[in-house]
Amino acid sequence: MQRDGTITSGMWFGIFCAYFAVQAVLRISVLGPSLELDEAEAFWFSRDLASGYGAQPPLYFWLQWITFEILGPSVVGLTVLKNLILAATSMAVFAVFRPFGPPAIAGAAALSLGLLPEISWEAQRALTHSALVLLMSALTLIAVRRVMKDGRWASYVLLGLTLGFGMLSKHNYHLLWIAILLAVVTDREFRAAMNWPRLLLSAAIAVLIVLPYIYWVIGHPERATGSVQKLGLTDLGFFSARLQGIADLAGMLVGFFALAILWLAPAVILKRKQIRLGHSDHARYLSRVVVSGFIVVLLLVVVGGVTNIRGRWIMPLLWPSVPLVIVSLWPLLSTRGRQYLTFSFAVLWLAVMAALTMVTSYRDAEFRTAYAQLPEDLPIICAQTWVLGNLAVIAPDRPVYMVSDDGIPTGKVILIAPVGGMDQFARDLGHASGVTVAPLDLGPANLRRAFEYAVVD
Repeated sequence: MQRDGTITSGMWFGIFCAYFAVQAVLRISVLGPSLELDEAEAFWFSRDLASGYGAQPPLYFWLQWITFEILGPSVVGLTVLKNLILAATSMAVFAVFRPFGPPAIAGAAALSLGLLPEISWEAQRALTHSALVLLMSALTLIAVRRVMKDGRWASYVLLGLTLGFGMLSKHNYHLLWIAILLAVVTDREFRAAMNWPRLLLSAAIAVLIVLPYIYWVIGHPERATGSVQKLGLTDLGFFSARLQGIADLAGMLVGFFALAILWLAPAVILKRKQIRLGHSDHARYLSRVVVSGFIVVLLLVVVGGVTNIRGRWIMPLLWPSVPLVIVSLWPLLSTRGRQYLTFSFAVLWLAVMAALTMVTSYRDAEFRTAYAQLPEDLPIICAQTWVLGNLAVIAPDRPVYMVSDDGIPTGKVILIAPVGGMDQFARDLGHASGVTVAPLDLGPANLRRAFEYAVVD
């Protein structure tokens, strides 16, 4: 702490690391033993290193594989990686907003992300790839700003690495770099600050990083596009689909920013005549990225016909908007007002930490009890990574197969499918329909009749 009593940048980094270290301990020691949906997916795919795995790009699974090589395939390995990513994200967001003034401003800006439930709640509770793309989003904002400020070859190399790994983090990252490019090319000063020939080096590095995954996608198009249906593309008429998409986008934005609006509205209303974001290049850069991000999402709806926009998909594009409100309010607040604002954010994060230990979730599933119901020694085939990942934790030596795996056994096997889907699942695998099924009891009432199993020849 400095002589004036303010918290230094290093101390802020220590606070972020301490918070997520406690979260890791709580996940390992207090929360349920089973895996959440994204945790199970990460555990299942990260047992091996490959160019691609499924509908998600492979970077998170690569990082998880490295973590498993160090710590072993376990809940500990899952938890350590997840919280390292979240801690690094907090520090990266701090770095994005550090140019606005003393460490206190950047610290409050980073803490203000607690007002976005997709980050403070969902990212801590369940999300994996979305947590990683948030980190890559912040790092990309830093990398682009750096090349515009110094223009060195090393900065363009760093930008290329950031872009390449960002594209391997989650597919919605492509919307981010498009938004950043739009923000730069539409601003005269930013265009002049960019060395476009050197930018070709950044693009080449990014393409080289992504190339193995692109080659995998070409060879596995069905697995790589398995989540396209989530976009909500419909066969409605042109105008009906666009109106539905715009309405869905508006509703999503209200939900996405609802807590931030409720939390900050009183201060914004009181200071509305004095609020100025400022005319610094950095403020204009971040503001233009946010506006460009919204335009990209709107074009996705109007031109692409997407009717199902989810908060976590637009999170990498719009998250800077809330910290930007904080840095615009900061000069207008008294010292005590700034302290209250920062303290309120800290209390919010602590409340989320406490709440996460009390809510019911997929982690309450009793997979060990369910596993004891299954006949011994027979191979298991399933299509749901949540089931597969949890079974792989419980019985790592048991032959368990995903339906899309190569070399699926054709003899006597155990099939696991959602209730009501066994006949179709059996037929798809070449077995006779009308098999005898039994419920796979996972314990909690909402999961007790979610899956069934059958022994087939």
